[in-house]
Amino acid sequence: MFTIRLSPGVYPGYTTVSAKTATLWQALGFIGEFTALRSMLIEAPWVWRDGQYVMDVYDWCDCWFTNPPVMAQVIAPSGFTPPPSGGRGGV
Repeated sequence: MFTIRLSPGVYPGYTTVSAKTATLWQALGFIGEFTALRSMLIEAPWVWRDGQYVMDVYDWCDCWFTNPPVMAQVIAPSGFTPPPSGGRGGV
């Protein structure tokens, strides 16, 4: 299962929000519900961090500025290997 961690302040009234989904497509859909334009996301390439693959996700509207804040992180399940292009993989 993919784990989603929304950054503080993304969901008003909560410091942290975490969720789990069966597919990356579902994870991105969940994160998209918190954007102003619904599903206007920019996905950074997968990186190996702390023993697992992690993808930082940004709100498209924030990316007009220098050093946009990470909106959420998607943490891949054990055994996941991103595609050579660094894209979504098994969505």
